[in-house]
Amino acid sequence: MTKEWKDMDPKEKEQSIKAIAFVIIFGFILLLFFGVFNSDKASENNQQIETPSLSVNAGQLIQDYLSNQINANEKYQNKIISIGGIIYEVGEDWSGGNYVMLRKEYEYNGVQCEFDTPEELTNLHKGQYITLKGKVIGFTNGLVLIDDCSVVN
Repeated sequence: MTKEWKDMDPKEKEQSIKAIAFVIIFGFILLLFFGVFNSDKASENNQQIETPSLSVNAGQLIQDYLSNQINANEKYQNKIISIGGIIYEVGEDWSGGNYVMLRKEYEYNGVQCEFDTPEELTNLHKGQYITLKGKVIGFTNGLVLIDDCSVVN
């Protein structure tokens, strides 16, 4: 039999408050976990489905940024693009992120395409021509940064 709040002694009230707080906090944690998990999946699914708004080779993309970064940002930044180029390097950066670098052998500037998982990169090698798809983040230290990349072919 349940008691009304006014009939409970202070110890029972404290236990009830703790139980209610536990349920609320646990529910909040579940919502947060599943909300983040589902939003990441939705973003990933949208990225895979979304058609690139532009197709460009790595050399032209780099040249556009070197010529005028403001104009290049207007044209490319935050857009899904298709990038073709020769693989200079396949690796893992300092934070554990997986990437493919597109650039010519003796050039400083390049395009760095970040991947969420290394599975797509296992069959790639230096010197191979490849087409990638991803979202342009911007230009820094001689690199055009592309995020959420996937291999097109």
